[in-house]
Amino acid sequence: MVLSANAQSHWINLDSLYQPLPSSVHVYKSTDLIHGKTNIMYYAIANLGKKDLKFTADTTYKRRLTPS
Repeated sequence: MVLSANAQSHWINLDSLYQPLPSSVHVYKSTDLIHGKTNIMYYAIANLGKKDLKFTADTTYKRRLTPS
């Protein structure tokens, strides 16, 4: 059995779409293929040393969400 994985995705910074954001938070998106299928992926980077940041999360089962 041969397994192949591509750990490198092409990420685009979307900070301008989610304004206002604190300067210590950045949002990225990728629409790269995984196993031949298009995936829409997001990730955020935040400086957790900033005590004034507040995060919330929606973890509803089997629901696909877009950051807001």
